[in-house]
Amino acid sequence: MTWEYIARLLGPGLHWGKSQQEIQAAIERAMSEGKHDAAAHLEIILARRNRVMFEKDSRVHKSSSMS
Repeated sequence: MTWEYIARLLGPGLHWGKSQQEIQAAIERAMSEGKHDAAAHLEIILARRNRVMFEKDSRVHKSSSMS
């Protein structure tokens, strides 16, 4: 049930394509609806998304500074 609920909150498409604001809004909605398990999953998704985006940005900056 949690994953179906999360999918409804995030809408169509992969969660990796969602912005930080979209995921944060989904977390806030889940919390306001008392879906604490779903909110916890969304917080993990957000943290991993941000980590991937940070690592991607770091690689871009490293490769551009090496040129």
